[in-house]
Parts: sequence; C-alpha cells; structure tokens
Amino acid sequence: MNLKIVILDKDFENIKFVINKIINNIEEINIIPYVATTEEEVLNITSKNEINAILANKKYIKSTNIKKIETITIEKSINDEQLKSKLISINERLIKEEDIKKINKKVIWELSNLGYNFKLKGTQYIVETIMYIYKKQNIDLLDNLEENVYKVIAIKNNKSLGNIKTNIIKSTKFVDTYQNKNILYKYFSLDIKITPKLVISTILNKILL
Repeated sequence: MNLKIVILDKDFENIKFVINKIINNIEEINIIPYVATTEEEVLNITSKNEINAILANKKYIKSTNIKKIETITIEKSINDEQLKSKLISINERLIKEEDIKKINKKVIWELSNLGYNFKLKGTQYIVETIMYIYKKQNIDLLDNLEENVYKVIAIKNNKSLGNIKTNIIKSTKFVDTYQNKNILYKYFSLDIKITPKLVISTILNKILL
C-alpha cells in the first residue's frame, strides 16, 4: 500500500529537507510525496488524488476541505523519529481500514450467495452484527447476540432492540423460505431450519480463518 502525502511549505529548501532527510529514509512504508507551496495547490492535488496526510505548518492550513485530511504539523520542535512514527501510525490505520472494507465486501458476498435480500433492513443489520464481532475479534459475543451485539446495533441505528431482532429474523426467514434447500445444505452441511445465529457464526468462522 502506498501512503500518499502532500508536503506544504513556501520554502523549497524545507520541502527538499523533509523529502531527503525523512521521507526517503522511512523503509517501513512506501511514501508517495506531492509538493505544494500554496493552499490552492494542495486543493488541486487533493481533488485529483486520494491523499492520506498533509505535512505543513498549521498557519498555511485555512481551507475547511484541507482540514478534513489528517495533518501533521511540521515545526522546529518535531524531530525525525516523531515524524516517522506519525507516518507509520497513519499507514497502519489505513491498512486496517482497507482490511475492514475487504471483510465487509466478503460478508456481503457470503450473504448474497445464501440468498439474502438486501432490500430488507434485517440483512444490513446482519452485516453490521458480523462486522461488529469481527472488529472486536471476540467470537464469544455470539453467546448472547441480543445483549452483546443487537443492543449496540439498535443504538447505532436509533431503533429498539426488538426492531433489530425482528428484522434480522425476517430477513433470515426469507432465505429459509425461498432459497434452494440444496444450496443451504451445501453451505451449512446441515439439513435444518437456518437461524440468524447459525448464519452469523458460520460466516464469522469463514472470515476469521
């Protein structure tokens, strides 16, 4: 993964120093630096590229759009190791976010194969349930889905616990009613009525392996 950053400074000597002394000496990550001497140049770069961070003196950052991007303040007090640590930290967070996106797509793919209808609210709540447990990396949350997870999903969506549970059951019943039984048997290796917990635990086992 490439970490794309913009170095904003009016002094080209300062920019050269940052690139040669720091950026080029960080072996742990691959950094693609963009150079800007004005805020307008930064806006132009960010409009054409997915920038992950901006290195600049805070006095140069006035635009609201630029402030939305994580900014590392370059001041005389910051040393090489501090800057290196900040950039590595951003890179690690981005890798984690990318991993979460991939897992979310896999969960949607698995549910689609099972025949879940994504027009039903319950299907999205199942996605959220699986992703919540995945992010927590705690399979024990399955022991009490209502207490451990559904409550969290309910608060997030401003719904009642009963509403979340009812919709999840409804979307699962849709699959159990309309999906080809051979497909369900092949997926679960069981010839039984499927339940939300069975679906959630099976998919979690797939993505956690």
